[in-house]
Amino acid sequence: MAFSAGKWVTTVTLCDTSGNRYIKEFENFDTSYQYAEQVARTAIVVFLAQVTKLKIVQYQVALVRVEESLVLPTSVYGGRTLSLSLPIKGNATKRAAIHIPEPADTLFMGTSGSRYETINWNSGQLLNYLNLFDATYCYLADGERIDRKDMRGKVVTKKTRKR
Repeated sequence: MAFSAGKWVTTVTLCDTSGNRYIKEFENFDTSYQYAEQVARTAIVVFLAQVTKLKIVQYQVALVRVEESLVLPTSVYGGRTLSLSLPIKGNATKRAAIHIPEPADTLFMGTSGSRYETINWNSGQLLNYLNLFDATYCYLADGERIDRKDMRGKVVTKKTRKR
């Protein structure tokens, strides 16, 4: 994979009375973080607040990096999702939901039949991915981390439009 710097994007999250969230994205013209942050803070957020009844709860300025040599997969349609449920560290009653779109074959005990539906909890790739949420890389919502006890999961399949 060869990613190169693309564009600066401001993502604004808005919220209604029921707590439903709405996302708006704005592409920035300039190539510097300082300018993109200034535009977000002094223009995008201000002007958006003037034209909506929703409450702006957060905004984020990020550099979107683009894959330069993209080659689409030949037979992957995104119809399967590995849906994992893991306990939250320090809270025995709460669980985290982690979803992996179109999971790799290495995450299962086999490549066909019932073994293709059985999660390989010892898969190095799966353990590396879960490390994102229990080590020091990423938090779940509200600064939470996962616990590796009582891990559960299943494969969810849905119809997709094949082109």
